[in-house]
Amino acid sequence: MRICATGSFLGRSDCGTVEALDVTASYGGVTVHHMGRADIAWAGGDSGAPMYATHNAYGMLIAGYVGHSEVLYQGITSVQNVLGADILTATA
Repeated sequence: MRICATGSFLGRSDCGTVEALDVTASYGGVTVHHMGRADIAWAGGDSGAPMYATHNAYGMLIAGYVGHSEVLYQGITSVQNVLGADILTATA
């Protein structure tokens, strides 16, 4: 599946493909479950970037693998629950 991110550090949007779902990773002393992994260019400071495709929100960029064009992202439902946020939806 195609997925995109718009990071503030790079100041651009990049798209790639989802490589894996239900990924568990540990970083910064924290273990996070049920993430997605995608092959998208990133840079430090892009954390929090939206992950989306074809006008649909899929999640938020959480971390990347140093030296690789791979990112981890948390699914949109988890982001909603953790942040206590509502996702605004609209019809075309």
